[in-house]
Amino acid sequence: MMGRILSDQNRSNSLSDESQLKEQGIHQAQEVIYQFLIRSVNQATPETVLMEFKQLFGMGENLVDPDVNQALHQIVNSKNEEEFRNTLKRACYILINNWSSKRTAQPIKELIQILA
Repeated sequence: MMGRILSDQNRSNSLSDESQLKEQGIHQAQEVIYQFLIRSVNQATPETVLMEFKQLFGMGENLVDPDVNQALHQIVNSKNEEEFRNTLKRACYILINNWSSKRTAQPIKELIQILA
């Protein structure tokens, strides 16, 4: 039988590599979501952006973009609450910063109501 027994050090290195790959996947998934929101906030009306935000984070509905849905599912399925919270916070920052730079206060108020 051809097999390989890993020493404790090699086993922990293997787990560390696995953990790093998982973390890279989460960061890539986050980037997909951030880029989607940046495109959306720059191209769509605030009403459309808020609807997409609710669909993505609030209602669990699928968006038109399957890559964004898959990215969110990857983050949720990682069961890493901190990364999910960070994703949600940065998503809010992206929208708020873009709207505030355009002196558009109403969508910011509506976003806060969605989160309340």
